Amino acid sequence: MTAVQFISGSSVAEYLSLVRRKNPLIHCVTNEVVQEITANVLLAAGASPAMVVGEGEAEDFVGICDGLSINVGTPFSMRVQIMKAAARKARELGKPWILDPVAAGALVWRDKIIFELMRTGPDVIRGNAS
Repeated sequence: MTAVQFISGSSVAEYLSLVRRKNPLIHCVTNEVVQEITANVLLAAGASPAMVVGEGEAEDFVGICDGLSINVGTPFSMRVQIMKAAARKARELGKPWILDPVAAGALVWRDKIIFELMRTGPDVIRGNAS
């Protein structure tokens, strides 16, 4: 992993403009609590969200998307396998992907999942003050 990079306000505006021009298809493997919010934020930013979480299609969908977002907010065994497969496929194909390690440090099982996903090499790890 590389060092933390800070982005200036003018750079954020440039990136947002680029997203709006490209209209990337973003594959979201996220928790049920934030699916609608995630989709609406991506739409407002100019991206096209797709909540493709079926075990028979999630990995394949990485091949046609422009980027992957994984949120571990409500993990269960099958969803975890889907997250890992999608992350591996994104890395294999050189697709950028973001990891949102919700509640990292709270539970051993969840931390194990997060560390396994981190070994796959996310391009961005989302964090917050909590």
